Amino acid sequence: MEKLNPIVLGKQPSRKTPFQPAHALKYGVEIVLRDKTGVVCSVECLFCRYFGREEAVASKRKRTQNVRTYKPPYRPQSYIEHNQTAHPEKWSEYEGLSDADKVDFFKDRTPPKKNQLSAHFDKESACVRFSFPAEIVEVLLGNLFFNAEDEEATVATALRAFGPNLDEKYSVVIKTPLRFTLAVQHLSVGLSFRQTAEVIR
Repeated sequence: MEKLNPIVLGKQPSRKTPFQPAHALKYGVEIVLRDKTGVVCSVECLFCRYFGREEAVASKRKRTQNVRTYKPPYRPQSYIEHNQTAHPEKWSEYEGLSDADKVDFFKDRTPPKKNQLSAHFDKESACVRFSFPAEIVEVLLGNLFFNAEDEEATVATALRAFGPNLDEKYSVVIKTPLRFTLAVQHLSVGLSFRQTAEVIR
């Protein structure tokens, strides 16, 4: 009698719906990441990027302003549900446009400032000003870091970082607050002044 070999059922690979290029225009999304073979790994909502999420009328909680990204599987229903809840007005307007008008809908748009990388860096106009009593600068700092053998010019050069003595106060302007904050944080965990300077240079 012939012996039958048992059938081994392997685990079926999960089916991931690939991204459809036509969905970019239809649902207002854009490819932001592909793998090395060209397969789409991530797409982004253009309504989130350029307009932000619309506030719900009856909602007590403020909506997140994170840009929605989609990963496989790419289902049209996911785009529709997000657009209807997060961008009802813009989505309704977009749906009524022709394909030609949809192409121009996001053209030449500028993302909100909070969604731009530059929003997370110091601006030249951003600065912090500190004021110190004259005694702290002249007596404490001047005498602490220098001794009688140091030339007056050396001391004067070191104290030049402080503004002029007005109303018996000195002032110093921090032109890059982010770097200053980082320096203070590094010093607070035990780094030396020299190490801190190297780290944030």
